[in-house]
Amino acid sequence: MHSGAAAQETHYVQTQQFAMSGALEDVAVPILDPCEVLAYLVDDVGLTCPRDVTAEYWSRQRQHYEQHPATDAHVPVSLYGDDVQVNRQGDSITAVYLSLTLFKPKKVRVCHYMIFSLRTHLIAGCFTLWPLLAYVVGRLNAAWHGVGVSRTMFALAEIKGDWPFLRKILRFEPSFTGNRVCHHCKATVFQHDHPFWDFDSTGAEVTTLDFLATMLDESCSPSPLVLVKGFSCRMVQICTMHCVNLGLCFTVNGALLMTLVRGGFFGEPAALEQCLLSAFSDFTAWRRALQVRTSQRRFRVDKLCHGSYFVAKAWNSRVLLEWLHDSALKAAMRDLPGPGDDTW
Repeated sequence: MHSGAAAQETHYVQTQQFAMSGALEDVAVPILDPCEVLAYLVDDVGLTCPRDVTAEYWSRQRQHYEQHPATDAHVPVSLYGDDVQVNRQGDSITAVYLSLTLFKPKKVRVCHYMIFSLRTHLIAGCFTLWPLLAYVVGRLNAAWHGVGVSRTMFALAEIKGDWPFLRKILRFEPSFTGNRVCHHCKATVFQHDHPFWDFDSTGAEVTTLDFLATMLDESCSPSPLVLVKGFSCRMVQICTMHCVNLGLCFTVNGALLMTLVRGGFFGEPAALEQCLLSAFSDFTAWRRALQVRTSQRRFRVDKLCHGSYFVAKAWNSRVLLEWLHDSALKAAMRDLPGPGDDTW
């Protein structure tokens, strides 16, 4: 990873994970040293961040979030994680990446640097993850004081990932499927002291102390991530994939699709399954003509939840929205029932 001999050394962290028998076993997990990764990027690759850019970033952070102790000279970095399926049998890998927050290359793959990975089904919760995260936090705290020949200073600014990953590494209470739906505020679904639809609700903002209280669990200690320098609940970013590409997109796509179905765009509205088959054929022809790749499978009735809530993967949802937009424009040009008709 680095031209120096020390950086070539493989690091291991002792932890526990499930054995194939289901019992816990001691293992040594290979891991990259974040200090060495950052030193390589600065000294060998030559990536630098202008002082005025970092100063502007921290200035905005201080305006909107709790005070962060980083100076204008600290280069912000992010931790990101996700699960990826690696075969048709459904086996997956959980990987944690380091990235330079302000580095925005044309190819996203060149700005995420994997620190460690695990076979997802062998992860035994905090027993597996906490020792690994403790190592990462320790090295990031060391990077605070400077790394490499240039002694460039770095500070963890953002913790990113989808909701399952964030809850896995932080074990906080809020979940997009539960009553508490946000880790930045006290918005609820079923209790109405701070209903999620009331944007004028006062006293709803969550402090870092409130956030830490949701992590208290008798089964294990809080996540080591809370020990990183400058930790704040505002570091834990809102998951745009679940809030936008899934949550909002599910609703918009479902409403658009069912509007087109009820309007007869895909055939006789009473034959819903046949309409969905026709819609999928139209979608397939559309994406092939535009050479757009997706993993979207045949539309099924059971994917239309609550009447107009179309469940699909994040990327597929975005592609479906484009197709439905084109379909709605075509429908507007046809002799279909107008806005005054209850069926349209």
